[in-house]
Amino acid sequence: MRLRSHTTILILAAACLAAGSLPAGAQAQKPPAKAPQKPPAKAPAKPAAKPSTTPTPTPAPKPTDIEIASKYTTGDKVATSTVQMKGARQRIDYGNDLVTLLHCDANQTIQLNAKTKTYIATPFESASQALPPAPPNSKGGKITYTTTVTDTGEKKDMFGYTARHLVTAVTKEATATACDKKTERIDTDGWYIDLPPTTTCMSAPAVAARVQVDPKNQNCRDEVSFVHASTAVAVGYPVGYTMTATAGGDKPAVTTLEVTSLKTSILQASSFELPDGFLEVYTATQLMADHRPGEIVAKKHGVLRVGVAPIVNKSDRPFASARMHEALAESLSDSDLDIVALNGDSPAALEADARAKDCDYILGNTVSELKKPGGGMLGKLSNTSGEEISAKIDFTLTAPGLAKPALAGSERSGTTTLQTAVGAAKRVAQFVAPLIMVQYQFMNAFSAMNGGASPMALGQTSDPVLGSVFKLLDKASGKSHEIYSTEESAIASALQKETQAVFAEMQKRKKAS
Repeated sequence: MRLRSHTTILILAAACLAAGSLPAGAQAQKPPAKAPQKPPAKAPAKPAAKPSTTPTPTPAPKPTDIEIASKYTTGDKVATSTVQMKGARQRIDYGNDLVTLLHCDANQTIQLNAKTKTYIATPFESASQALPPAPPNSKGGKITYTTTVTDTGEKKDMFGYTARHLVTAVTKEATATACDKKTERIDTDGWYIDLPPTTTCMSAPAVAARVQVDPKNQNCRDEVSFVHASTAVAVGYPVGYTMTATAGGDKPAVTTLEVTSLKTSILQASSFELPDGFLEVYTATQLMADHRPGEIVAKKHGVLRVGVAPIVNKSDRPFASARMHEALAESLSDSDLDIVALNGDSPAALEADARAKDCDYILGNTVSELKKPGGGMLGKLSNTSGEEISAKIDFTLTAPGLAKPALAGSERSGTTTLQTAVGAAKRVAQFVAPLIMVQYQFMNAFSAMNGGASPMALGQTSDPVLGSVFKLLDKASGKSHEIYSTEESAIASALQKETQAVFAEMQKRKKAS
């Protein structure tokens, strides 16, 4: 019985231990408390990003302007040029002080002489301009220049562009009554590319028709037209060619073009603007001079200087004597003489001015007659009233300090019109490229390129450099087209004859000196 009691107690104790409880009155022992776990340390929060103060760089503009360097060779003569194109404007540098600016957006051409800071600005000619009416009793015929372009179908890569092989022929045909019957032909075998569409100023507009006056016979004038027989063939910009020019029985002249560089860049707009401080002039002679109009420079060795005195009016009719004086001086300047204008209201004052300006001779002019001609007058002079006026001019060429003139004579107006009488009057001369080629290497080289062909024929080229040279030389060979009064027209006609006499006399004296 006692054994069973102990056993029962042991079983109860084991049951209590298994149940996690103690007998009544016993002190419960708590298990050691676990240290509370700390949450993992959080990384410090990053400060909010501040907006950047540095602006995002603007992408550089894509180059769209074109710059082309070229070399022209004719025999032993070499010329270089640079053509720059920016949108609707073009700049041609001939490798000297002369620059041509084409402003297609303003329909004008500007010729610059950087040495003297002078310029001539001329509006583009209208492609469809009407020809002026022929003067009375004039004669002449028609001349047609026909341009034909043939695409050979050959292509090759040049300067990153696909170049097309084109053959171009310019031929001249004249009617039986034409003043100029000389045959001409220009053959060009070359490679041409299409420039980016952002380049929109390739050349001045082509003129469809014009008038050509025979320099040896002012009453003979031809109507000239220009025809393109292959308008469907796109030509483009030349990057290389061989041009053969022939005229009459003259020896052909062969010119080659080689584009040495063609690149796309960003050009300054200011390079295509008329620079500040340039003086506007009105004739090629003024532009090509080594000084500005009115400036007196040291006389060159071996060059005769002629001082042109104001024209004296002893007739009973008024006219613009100052205007005619200026026109005479500019016309004489087209020669190789050194011409200066004299000031003074008496022979003594004129002689003093001539000595101060180191003149070799003084050219004096007196209009002694302005009247209606008799029945022997042929034709009418250019006029605004329809009235016929004849003029007589007495002139003298005298060395300062001498009483006896070296040359004296009189001239009367003939049948030539004013438009061809005086070659350069203020604000009359058309825009021209350089005339005095010997002064500029580029123009001297081009003087050998024509093989006797006319600037009109050579001006049909798609080359903007040659086009500017020959088209402008063509204009330079023409005469002024300003309408004078009847009196001025008559005087101009007489002055034309006088200048020829003065030229001849001065050439004699130049050879003798």
